[in-house]
Amino acid sequence: MSSTSPVTFNENHLSQIILGIMLGVFLAGIDGTVVSTAMPTIVTDLGGLAIYSWVFSSYMLLGAISMPIFGKLTDVIGVKVNFYTAVIFFLLGSMLSGLSGNMTQLVIFRAVQGIGAGGMFSVPYALIGKVFPPNRRGKALGYTSAVWGISSVIGPLIGSILVSTLSWRWVFYINIPFGLGSIYIISRYYKEIPIPNKQRVIDYTGALFLMISILLLLLGFLEYGQRIPFWSWSVSGLIGASILMAFILMWAENRAKDPILPTDFFRMPVFRLTNLIALLGGFAIIGLISYVPLYVQASKGGSAMTAGFVIMPLSIGWSGGSFFTGRVLHKTGGKRMIILGMVFVLVGCLIALRLDEHTPFALIIANMLILGLGMGMQTPGLLVTLQNSIEISMMGVATASQQLARRIGATIGVSLMGAILTKIFINGVAALKNTALFTTLSTHLQQQFNDPASLLTGSARAQLPGDLLKPLLASFSHSVHGIFGAGAVAAAIGLGLAFRISGKKATETQSPQRKDLKMK
Repeated sequence: MSSTSPVTFNENHLSQIILGIMLGVFLAGIDGTVVSTAMPTIVTDLGGLAIYSWVFSSYMLLGAISMPIFGKLTDVIGVKVNFYTAVIFFLLGSMLSGLSGNMTQLVIFRAVQGIGAGGMFSVPYALIGKVFPPNRRGKALGYTSAVWGISSVIGPLIGSILVSTLSWRWVFYINIPFGLGSIYIISRYYKEIPIPNKQRVIDYTGALFLMISILLLLLGFLEYGQRIPFWSWSVSGLIGASILMAFILMWAENRAKDPILPTDFFRMPVFRLTNLIALLGGFAIIGLISYVPLYVQASKGGSAMTAGFVIMPLSIGWSGGSFFTGRVLHKTGGKRMIILGMVFVLVGCLIALRLDEHTPFALIIANMLILGLGMGMQTPGLLVTLQNSIEISMMGVATASQQLARRIGATIGVSLMGAILTKIFINGVAALKNTALFTTLSTHLQQQFNDPASLLTGSARAQLPGDLLKPLLASFSHSVHGIFGAGAVAAAIGLGLAFRISGKKATETQSPQRKDLKMK
């Protein structure tokens, strides 16, 4: 099997290539928010509430597993065939999901879709690294990263329109034209010429160990997120088995002819640092994305629409930050933008520590904008810094590793922060049960204190006396502060690591790409 192919295209076609990449990224980016919007309707139609969460978990797990595999295959057999494969898997899963007759089928078909999503999270970014020289990668990655923010903003709107005017099935069918469009553009403007003089093999053993390790790790934290104690066998056993499998993987990779995850990467400071920062960034930001809407609805008494409106500036800031960073990255260097981005994220987390039931919505919205700008700045900065330090023959696996690190950080963040929130809030509710005012409540309301989450609903809030509602909301705000505190710690560590990156401007880095390019 030949090594990564050189590419051939007309310089004037770079804009068409980036458009094809953006369509593919938009395809994966919009899916999450569109499906989330439609899920209540889907459950009403198909039933299967007991496995509701697996509609998302199967998608996420298969995406995480396939991500590094696509990254390595991109280096071994080329970008184009893997781009096609990822999009086709995604479209096949989308079509089958739309045809689902029950929730079990939907879970299975979402897993198929997740395989393609793993490719769409890694292959397009590797394509950018192979096509664009270092001094132009930032701009291309800035455009592509901005697509994520745009898709997050319009996803819920599109989902609502499709569900209300057509059917929930169209939230899956809508992917098909975008996917076909991206395939058409890439096939027309991007070509690869095989190099027959260097043979590389696929490390199937390493791929198997890597997939098992990732799967066990994510399953362990997903279990922990379901309020299962960390030291239970279902959590600590899975995470421990994942760590053991990781050691076996490293042992196997040291002996592999062409390892799927080269251990030499871990000896490179830039690889270790950028991936750690990506993991910490994913950890920090996911808490706010996941729990600020809950805070708005529970502490502030806002509606689901209000919660969505409050989180929207984060997506807008992410798009704006990515676009700006892409325009200046070749001048400033990746290190400066990573540091600036992590400063914004840290400031946003610290401001969030001051949020309570009395915080004005304007301050919450401004804070979401700050956090979005931070993530938008550091995301392309991290990726460009890594790509400019890696040989082009290893671009795919290096790029995929960073995307995977961010996904793992987000998964750990959701689970750990959920556990923090639950523990602090339950302790606060338990303290309220020992007050004299609690004994004056009706039996029905007293029973609701055994399920603290039910106390945050509108109906329960309306029945609780003000002298009890006020400390209840304060207790919930305190529990949310625990989440934001964890995010602030992660952001502070990430900021410290960012200062240790050896920074060079893109124009100071020689590109191995230029040796392989053939212009028509």
